[in-house]
Amino acid sequence: MGLQLEDQRQIAKEQRVRRTLSSLTDVAIFVSRSKILRETTLKFLTPVVERSVCLSQKNIVNKRILKDKTDMMMAVIYSALRANIHKKTVQILMKDVILNQEAKSKEYKFQVKHGFVPPGFINIAPGKLCNLKCLHCYANASTDKEKLSYKVFSRIIKEAKDNWGTHFFVITGGEPFLWKDEEYTLLDIAERNQDCLFLVYTNGTLLHGDTLKRLSKLCNILPAISVEGMEEATDARRGKGLFKKIVKVMNNLRNEDITFGISVTATTENYREILSDEFIDYFFKKLGAGFGWLFHYMPIGREPNPSLMPTPEQRLWMWQRSWNIVRKEKIMLGDFWNHGTVSNGCISAARPGGYFYIDWNDNII
Repeated sequence: MGLQLEDQRQIAKEQRVRRTLSSLTDVAIFVSRSKILRETTLKFLTPVVERSVCLSQKNIVNKRILKDKTDMMMAVIYSALRANIHKKTVQILMKDVILNQEAKSKEYKFQVKHGFVPPGFINIAPGKLCNLKCLHCYANASTDKEKLSYKVFSRIIKEAKDNWGTHFFVITGGEPFLWKDEEYTLLDIAERNQDCLFLVYTNGTLLHGDTLKRLSKLCNILPAISVEGMEEATDARRGKGLFKKIVKVMNNLRNEDITFGISVTATTENYREILSDEFIDYFFKKLGAGFGWLFHYMPIGREPNPSLMPTPEQRLWMWQRSWNIVRKEKIMLGDFWNHGTVSNGCISAARPGGYFYIDWNDNII
């Protein structure tokens, strides 16, 4: 099917915008290293982001939704600059994931051929194996050795890149850094796909020694380390002494210029603590987390307990408080339940721009 004239004009316009943004990537990296330039640039950036959001979301007229999108984007920018992201990571994110012309062409060809927009990324859980046994683990991760083969894992990534141009993957588990097949590890997967960015949900206990060194060289893995609150809450669910271990890991990651974030599960017991000033200041301002993801507890997996699900009143409070953090503190803290306005609703089930999930038994969900 040939492209209509209007389609060709739109593609040409998007290509010009991406070329301009790509040329600004190196400038952005330079600016991020200078506090004075960073603060000056950010003053002029908000109206630019507001206009960009409006232009890219022409079908949305609700001003509050557009404000949510703009404020979250500004929080992402502020968080990225504050975290002092490694130059190589910025280049991969901008040039390979966001501004990749070849990838955009593949995405459009996929849409023309199949009649729908492909998902934006894939969530892959390559193995069930885990070195912890956390209470109420959603995946019921254990010492079981169910896993994807290296051949299948590699094929998933290759076909996603080739067929619709995605270069962003979310890796879960089990503990992803324990996955190994034919002597290949997750680090080898990342090394063989250096044009991709991998967001990896991890308990953080294995990020030391040679793993830390390789992460520092690769720069295309972003660890999202699980915490449950401060020390008492984290140790209660994950095991005694875990909090101190992951704090040490976060300090080491920051010292190596490895961008990392946190992943938090909200329950009826910890929902206020994980959004408290103490918690936010400690992880984002002191330890240097560059982003955070907030999940609401669901009674699935190991020892499901419905009483831990946040109540409607608690979820409302979390919605108000989390947006206060995003808007005032300019911290990238995404709530998968409460921030649906940012992503135009639920992103699961392979919806356009969303994702689908592949588990360690080759199941596509």
